[in-house]
Amino acid sequence: MPDLLELEVRKYRAVVTTDHILKVFDREKPGIQVVHGTVTEHGIEPQRVEEVKPPGYMRSPTFAATWAGDGWCNIDIECGVLRWNGAMEEEKVKRALLKCGFEGDHVSLLLATMKEGEETNYCPRFD
Repeated sequence: MPDLLELEVRKYRAVVTTDHILKVFDREKPGIQVVHGTVTEHGIEPQRVEEVKPPGYMRSPTFAATWAGDGWCNIDIECGVLRWNGAMEEEKVKRALLKCGFEGDHVSLLLATMKEGEETNYCPRFD
């Protein structure tokens, strides 16, 4: 089933899914570096390094949000090697979208589409 809304700017893509989850993806997210080498008595002697993106790697959004009501969103954010899941004020989600490069009208449209769904008390984890 297609998403309700999809917008792209610079290096980010935002979608609002049919279950009203706002997801923001970093289209330039680097892959995982794999070092191929030989183990010696002094450690690993690298021979080549490759960047890989395993299946599903790019399906994990940089952040996701659902509407909690009363000016609040439930979010799931990538924080380096960990993810954080909790509540955040709608205004902070709006600022994050603006920082990604989405314009004011696009931000309003993304948030309005997300809010069309039922209020929830969680955002699915994406790790």
